[in-house]
Amino acid sequence: MDYRELTEATGLWQAAFGNLGNGQDDRNSRHLAFSYWSLAERVKPILEQIHHVLDGLTVHDIGHATQLWEVATVIAGQKLTLNPLEAYILGAAFLLHDAGLAIYAYDGGREELISRPEYADALSRQTRSENGAPYHGDPLATPEGAKQRAIFDVLRQIHAEQAQQLVRRQFTDPSDTTVKFHLIEDIDLLRDYAEVIGKISASHNWPIQRVIDELSQPMTPGVKFRWTVEPLKLAALLRCADAAAIDERRAPTMAHVLARPHGVSADHWAFQARLRPAQVIGENNLLVFQSKAPFDRVDMDAWWLAFESLNVCHDEIVSCNKCLREQHLSTLHAEGVFGAHDPIVLSRCVKTAHWKPIDTTIKISDPTRLAKLLGGSQLYGDDPFVPLREILQNSADAIRARRLLDPDYKPTPENPFPGRIEVSALRDANSGDYELICDDDGVGMTEAVLTGPLITFGKSLWTDALATRLFPGLSSNKDFFPSGRFGIGFFSVFMISSQVTVISRPADFPGGPGSGAVRHVLAFRNGMNSRAEFCAYDHSVDGHIPSWVSTRIKLRVPASFLAAYGRAPGLNMFYGAGVLKNPKGREILTTELLERTGKIPDPDDINQIGRKGANADEYAFSRHCQRLVIPLDVKVGVRTQSGSRIDHSPHYTHWSQEQIGKQIYAAEWYLSAIGLLDNQLSMLREIKSQSGRILGRAALSIHSGGRELALFSIGGFLAKRSTDQDIVGVVEAYPGSASREAGIPLATDAEMILWAKNQLEVADALPLTDEEKLLAVASASRFDVDIYPLARINSNFGYMSIDQIVEYICGGEVVIIPATTQVGDRLHLIATSLIRKDLKSCNISEIDSEHLILCSIEKAQKNSFPVIGIDDQIYTDYQQMFVSRLLAEVEKKCNDAVMVRMESCKLGTYVGPESEKDGLYRGDFMSSLVFAIYDGSKIEPTGSAAGQVVWSINAESNAQDGE
Repeated sequence: MDYRELTEATGLWQAAFGNLGNGQDDRNSRHLAFSYWSLAERVKPILEQIHHVLDGLTVHDIGHATQLWEVATVIAGQKLTLNPLEAYILGAAFLLHDAGLAIYAYDGGREELISRPEYADALSRQTRSENGAPYHGDPLATPEGAKQRAIFDVLRQIHAEQAQQLVRRQFTDPSDTTVKFHLIEDIDLLRDYAEVIGKISASHNWPIQRVIDELSQPMTPGVKFRWTVEPLKLAALLRCADAAAIDERRAPTMAHVLARPHGVSADHWAFQARLRPAQVIGENNLLVFQSKAPFDRVDMDAWWLAFESLNVCHDEIVSCNKCLREQHLSTLHAEGVFGAHDPIVLSRCVKTAHWKPIDTTIKISDPTRLAKLLGGSQLYGDDPFVPLREILQNSADAIRARRLLDPDYKPTPENPFPGRIEVSALRDANSGDYELICDDDGVGMTEAVLTGPLITFGKSLWTDALATRLFPGLSSNKDFFPSGRFGIGFFSVFMISSQVTVISRPADFPGGPGSGAVRHVLAFRNGMNSRAEFCAYDHSVDGHIPSWVSTRIKLRVPASFLAAYGRAPGLNMFYGAGVLKNPKGREILTTELLERTGKIPDPDDINQIGRKGANADEYAFSRHCQRLVIPLDVKVGVRTQSGSRIDHSPHYTHWSQEQIGKQIYAAEWYLSAIGLLDNQLSMLREIKSQSGRILGRAALSIHSGGRELALFSIGGFLAKRSTDQDIVGVVEAYPGSASREAGIPLATDAEMILWAKNQLEVADALPLTDEEKLLAVASASRFDVDIYPLARINSNFGYMSIDQIVEYICGGEVVIIPATTQVGDRLHLIATSLIRKDLKSCNISEIDSEHLILCSIEKAQKNSFPVIGIDDQIYTDYQQMFVSRLLAEVEKKCNDAVMVRMESCKLGTYVGPESEKDGLYRGDFMSSLVFAIYDGSKIEPTGSAAGQVVWSINAESNAQDGE
């Protein structure tokens, strides 16, 4: 039997179109049947194209539409019947509901799909899940497998809505372009019923509530076709039949052989090939699936996929019957699926062999406790700053998203950073508790977001498919780098509060989900220990919210929470770890100021301590907020109960040299060091990606003392602020862990190398001291750049370049590199600081020698001096690069360069503190293991200068010297 004969044999078809007479309704019924077969013949070639592109799918051709007639007949039984017009509309939906999976269902074919934002979003999801970066690579360089997966994802996502468009699409005859036609030939049927056919076709992919909202209203009879249509009944039949059409008819043997599916697709083919068509059996009216053969151990994954698919089918039947009852419509004959949600029961009819279907999926017995542990102090420690950072971070992500989506919200020259966040800390006069409020005007949250990703531990909206549906094109936008990646940050709020309220509505902008949307409230009254209340916003209960606000997050915290900001160990991280100097020159510590006065110094003026009499805890809180958002590209206002207000104006890319200096060094230290930091701040330059995106504003460190700081910005928030001897400034980063304690620079190695090369050019052009140039080059050495032009090293003759040392050697002089010193029987280590000008700093007298002695370029540590030994290769990167380049230049410019190891070489006399324990006495001779470099063609070392040759340019000279 062909597909037409099989369809006409089904009960639903026979009830609608069988036994027709000669009356007007009978003639109209024949016309509807004829129109259906005409539509089927036109849709058939489209359906046949699905397999050519999506070859991993089970059968989706015209035979699938026939199967749906058969399955729907079983599910409907005698309880639910169709009139001819309903049968025509349902049949058209059977034909069209999956037609959007064919590339040829789109005017532009594959090119149209690739040009859609959903395609780039699909590629982006593949990369965002791995490293948080959006896809914006070269399409030609994208692996074919990734492209095919993206096409598949796009078709799965949009095929239902495309079915709605396809029914109205106009086609052109390629042999005669003047001939236009639609899939539905009858103009009256097209005009009157295309909309409902399209909606029912698309509805199989809708949430059930949308089905109810859009398809509950019956269609009254028309003049020609005098039957009432119940769209909800038809949508229910399509949903349930489609979910239950998972038997051997979808996976015929030859098609299975030719498809050669793999992965999950192979499991779909495997289980469907083994299932017989289902029947409703028993007094409970359950749909029963039986296997033709048992599933062996190698087929276990396929069996479990069958189990999950039957659970979906069961849930569809149950929810559809519920909807039909609520609308006072006839329900389906089937009430569910036998064995659903119980693998042991299902195995009675879908059998297994040599294994037992016990669900051994790893389970979380107490997800609330897990969220408390991993979303709270176990992950973040007791840092009181984390919850605030996570809340602000979510607001910032929402604002950045809106900038890219809302045409009226895009940056302009007058307002380069649209959007705002307002933070309030308001004290309850009765209890003394504080209400922390964070308002923003970002994209806001729909009901689906509030009750989905927001409260699902481990799920971030920005990496979820829901974001793609709500905001097409956002996920793949090369300018969108959300901070939220792990889906756990929101849970940190329960570290500090058990009363958390989220009030939100989606922002209203063209193409967004917010048109006509209302505010919803998600209120946690007892932390994560009980269900949250979800309801519509009520002004009288939930308080006034300004109209500009999209989302408000409100926490109730004890007064001790704000006090923690003044006592936290991390305070120094934000207010200057190290010595600060006030205008009078007296050295003080920020923490000492806090302990002595109970207040935090104003970063803008160290003499204004606790201005306006602000509460110290509130003041510490507001100042912390200000420091936390230093790199943020969003305006932030912070106000407290005392009335004080602090505003953050973005952005570091727009700040003056003085502004960024105050932020990098902390204002108190900066004000005390005006004039000392000019060269350092003059070196600040942007770090840019290849696409031109600014990834930081920084400089190579040129100071060995003080506080060289690199501010690591993760999503605009200060994630790491610690002494860094290589970089000064702001560096954009992405989180290296869920706790966001440390960041990994967003700039690639190649981009950092370009920046470092430019820094050396800047250093060469500025009037830097020799010491500053040395430090700049030493800082640059870690970036694999050519240090030769500016390379310096300290010596007993002052700072010298590679060329100066080479000239010295080629002129017949000896260069000595000391490694260790020996006084009496004791061995001591030498390591002079970069900023020291002679060896007296290491308690060695001035050397009475004509030889050039190079100082160690290791920075001295208190009571700890690193070993410098060429033979042991104990070098810093800079040492390695400097010596390597020095030897290369000596090789090119000297006739016979030789390096000699000398076990004992007198350097001078000891002048430091005496120590009987260590055998150190003033006036003792100090000798050292050294390495001497000279031109063997010009001098022949004798006496104490003689030693073992360890390096030579010329092989013959090396052999001679060795002898």
